[in-house]
Amino acid sequence: MKETDLIKNLASDLKPFKAAEGMTKFLLKWSGCTLIIMIIAYFSLPARADILTEMETLRFHLENFFWFVASLSSGIAFYFSAFPQKMKNSLWIPAVFSLVALFLIILSGIRTETITEELHGEFSLWRGRCGFIITGISLIHAGFLGNWARKAAPRNGAVTGFWAALSASAMGCLFMQVVCTHQNTVHLLLWHLLPLTVVCFAGQKIGRTLLRW
Repeated sequence: MKETDLIKNLASDLKPFKAAEGMTKFLLKWSGCTLIIMIIAYFSLPARADILTEMETLRFHLENFFWFVASLSSGIAFYFSAFPQKMKNSLWIPAVFSLVALFLIILSGIRTETITEELHGEFSLWRGRCGFIITGISLIHAGFLGNWARKAAPRNGAVTGFWAALSASAMGCLFMQVVCTHQNTVHLLLWHLLPLTVVCFAGQKIGRTLLRW
């Protein structure tokens, strides 16, 4: 067989890359998993007593919005990262912008005159239960996403694992908006943002190991 004929035969067998599952179907699964986790958590944990008062504040709704955007946009970035040649560099922008906005909102409530007193008060397992709840929700949701990704073809397992962890932990932080009554800056940094950071770091490490081709 001539070399040109061999090239033509090989080229004829090539097919455009196609994701194993459409994004709409994936987002339905993502939403379904999120809903199930939220329902279980809702019936397992009490809602904060001041929820009606908080719903009248702009900050509460802004935080909810940015946590949701961070979780959803990270879920979409996770989906695209799970298939070769589909990841786009701009997909990280909504998630990062939302996290920066949340960080600034949280810092805006800092009280320098009481920060030392707040810090001492936060070293309690009872006040730190928020971190354990966020981590628990994150592990369940990220586990679902990781299992889904193993059926795809992630080009970079660490990146895919990071997006899975961020999507899951941001959703956990969103749920804590309804449960946690502690809104001081030190508490939010220590028991909300820090667990999110740890989960994302762990997701990156685990993804690198479990999502290799």
